[in-house]
Amino acid sequence: MGFHLGLCATLLFVILRGFHLYGEPHDWQTQGSAVFSIMSFLNTTKYPPSLHLLLMTMGPALMLFAVLESVQSQLVKPVAIFGKVPFFFYILHLYVIHALAMLLLIYSERDGREYILSSQGIRSGSLSSFGLNLEEYMSFGSLSF
Repeated sequence: MGFHLGLCATLLFVILRGFHLYGEPHDWQTQGSAVFSIMSFLNTTKYPPSLHLLLMTMGPALMLFAVLESVQSQLVKPVAIFGKVPFFFYILHLYVIHALAMLLLIYSERDGREYILSSQGIRSGSLSSFGLNLEEYMSFGSLSF
């Protein structure tokens, strides 16, 4: 099923991109050589991810995973463990950073609501004042024991 889903996603990408249909704000154009035309075809919007980018990357990945899922060897288990452990620590570090940021806000007696992104702040394009100025906390003169 995964292979068929990946194949459908890849074919949908080729159809949508080939006919300049829904999902990508920038159209591809025929270039002077075949290599540059293919590069233009594959040049999709990454930030924010367009539908074409997601179909183009996830389709072949699903097909590859479906093919590799049937491979059973001595290499599979260690690779799977090495894939699970970093993911666990990646998720864990998000919570640790969040907890440390909250402790820093409490320590500095600041209101945490000013650091929550609002839709007005995002639309204005002015997020330069967002975050904490770490320089004031990192100087040794401000530390009191």
